[in-house]
Amino acid sequence: IQQGVSIPAGAQYILVEGGSPSDIGRAILNKKPPGIPTVGTQIVTVQDTNPVYSGNQPSYSFNYDRPTPVAVYVVMTIAASDTVPSDAAQRIQKAIVSYLTTGANRIRIGKTVYASRLSAVVDG
Repeated sequence: IQQGVSIPAGAQYILVEGGSPSDIGRAILNKKPPGIPTVGTQIVTVQDTNPVYSGNQPSYSFNYDRPTPVAVYVVMTIAASDTVPSDAAQRIQKAIVSYLTTGANRIRIGKTVYASRLSAVVDG
């Protein structure tokens, strides 16, 4: 059992963030080696459209899961000063949210968030 998920020997656990079920099924079909069972609470069935089957394309069902969203909290303390703008809290919040939700820094499954990187966003 890994993180509350029971994975039988020889099976593949698939955890997917984003995408439609049909896109997920197609990606699994294209990337997973044949013959390995999948584990998850959701099921998608896709047809293998490889021309080698010449009109007799098989369908495959795959199991997968979606991650449970986890809240991320950032606590900040702003020192009072004549040089600190009155909307500093809003600016800092906007910068941190933007950093964590866009581009290469976007929070993803299993990604570590370092406080030092958040302070660099605020300093910038």
